Amino acid sequence: NGTQFSLSGSTGKVIVLHIMGVGCHGQINPINDNQLAQLGTVCDSFCGEEAVTLMTVAVATCPSSDLAQIRAAYNITWMLGNDYDDGTMDIAQKYATQGDGTIALIDKAFHISDSYSTITASALSSKINQLLGA
Repeated sequence: NGTQFSLSGSTGKVIVLHIMGVGCHGQINPINDNQLAQLGTVCDSFCGEEAVTLMTVAVATCPSSDLAQIRAAYNITWMLGNDYDDGTMDIAQKYATQGDGTIALIDKAFHISDSYSTITASALSSKINQLLGA
């Protein structure tokens, strides 16, 4: 929505970070269809909770990569930003260890706890609860 955010702004929280490539005109790979659906379910349980932050960071290199259209199409209510808005892909280079569609789980101490190429909403929710100490 144009609001800038940083990962470090969520220090002390469990961060669910999804990295996805976005082609010109908003195309995404099928892995991200799945990941966004899983994150939507996870968001139903955790969005609005102070101790958890969900973020999808797109790598959208074309001016025609319409993230607002993607937000609407997938009902993304969590943070959605473009890692390439400054001409670099520093977040993707650091956290996309499983390639396009990576979901990285970052603990409260800002360490990568786990990284997934695909994960179900129930498994991800369980991992989040473990990191929360629930």
